[in-house]
Amino acid sequence: MKTHEGAVNQAKVDEAEAKYRGDIGAKKRESLTRREISKVEADTISIENERKVAIAQANMNLATKESEFERTKNVATIEAAQTVKMRESELQKQVE
Repeated sequence: MKTHEGAVNQAKVDEAEAKYRGDIGAKKRESLTRREISKVEADTISIENERKVAIAQANMNLATKESEFERTKNVATIEAAQTVKMRESELQKQVE
């Protein structure tokens, strides 16, 4: 009878040990999963931020080019108006 009780007790110990190892393994996998998810999310945020910086730089370059174009256009308009005035003045002098 003692060997039977001993075997039953050993089976209970073995079962408890297996449950313990299973619980520890599950928690380790859960922890690893959470860490990997955190890494992936951090990488994604980093990539998104880099993309936002690239877009901001492109927008800044576009705004600079538009400003330069507008300035060049205004200078050309002013120069054209001055040329017309000078020509009118020359024609007026010739008429007199």
